[in-house]
Amino acid sequence: MSNDPTTSRRETWRDWLKDKPEPTTLYTRDEIAEMASGVDKISGNDIRYWEYQGVLPRSIRQWHNGAARAVYPEWYAHLARMVRSLQRHGLGLDEIGPRIRQRAERLLHMDLTVAPFTLPAVVQAALNDMARDLSDLEGADIASIELSITLTDGSGTMFSVPIDPQTDR
Repeated sequence: MSNDPTTSRRETWRDWLKDKPEPTTLYTRDEIAEMASGVDKISGNDIRYWEYQGVLPRSIRQWHNGAARAVYPEWYAHLARMVRSLQRHGLGLDEIGPRIRQRAERLLHMDLTVAPFTLPAVVQAALNDMARDLSDLEGADIASIELSITLTDGSGTMFSVPIDPQTDR
């Protein structure tokens, strides 16, 4: 982030693209929040606050699904997820901002997109079986299992897929 917070707080994600091409698909703030939610829930208000604080770049407003809306590229969800993860690990927003910018530069350089994480049906069934077995052993009804995958790049970013053991009983 720049030393002048009034400048960085006005930057949009489009400013962060620099010479990269515009994304073809854009998402609303709520869609990005849903995509970014994993280990920790993220709301549209969280994203709006992080933008206001200059941690994340601002949205652009354009016509989307019948109205003028705040819209974002898919890679923005990864940045929002990282903010929440770093907060969970005890970092303040002033420490998180520079890390987010570095991550965005790497993401844009690699032309990486964030895709929803889906477990294969066989893995989900095995985890559901495990939940039932643990429930029987412990005498407690386990409502869900949370699977977390930690990136190995040192950022601490985590992804999670909740598994509902009730679904295949």
